[in-house]
Amino acid sequence: MLAVFSTWNTATAMPDDDWILYFREAEPSAFLISVNQAISSGRRTPRHPSCHELRFRFAPEKIAEQGMPNAEAQHIFGAVEAELDNLLNGGRGELVAHRTGQNMRSVWFCAHKDVASKAQGLVRVGQPISIELRSATLTDVTILHPTPLEVRLAGDYEVIYSLAQNGDDHSIARKIDHFIYGTNNHDAIEARLRKLGFAIEPDRRPDAILFFRVSPIDIDAIQNDTRLLMSLCAELGCEYDGWGAPVMPRK
Repeated sequence: MLAVFSTWNTATAMPDDDWILYFREAEPSAFLISVNQAISSGRRTPRHPSCHELRFRFAPEKIAEQGMPNAEAQHIFGAVEAELDNLLNGGRGELVAHRTGQNMRSVWFCAHKDVASKAQGLVRVGQPISIELRSATLTDVTILHPTPLEVRLAGDYEVIYSLAQNGDDHSIARKIDHFIYGTNNHDAIEARLRKLGFAIEPDRRPDAILFFRVSPIDIDAIQNDTRLLMSLCAELGCEYDGWGAPVMPRK
């Protein structure tokens, strides 16, 4: 039976360019962030030292749910960003991050100075979507680097997407396996896991705990488990290594 498992992106395992798409919770609106972790983590510096932010602001009629841009706004900023891509081609610069939410979208790029001058041509004022070009620093990108919890929650979406791509029927209950590593404190951790409704696999390993629950695939329930297990490991000194589940084909 085909099974799909989450992966953990550690700094030592990341390639030179390592983009991640994730949600960052905030008030009054969440952010959808896409960032090159190689740069946001400081593992490498941008190829060009001059960095900038292209900031879009949307008029109320261009806003959909939770402050996000509607389809028309997405089409407009997509066209503008395609123009920016053309300016960055040929090694003249690189995109390093995107952030959407709270009635605006920002794109960060680092480029040769003449690219920034040409990017001024993308600026628009007094329209349903205004566009502003701002100087930026690497600190602006660093604060977009995901926390371990944000990485893990993004991984939940990836697993569910992979299940769907393999024809999974999420409504079918199945065994969902979870993994905790790096601990010899088995008894305390297992007791807490049982209180959370998990069953423990009988095959005990020296530095790992395998456990599971039987349920359908529901993103809210899975991410609630992810938050609980990340919190538990932060408290008890272990590492939550994600989950996996078999594909239950649609009939």
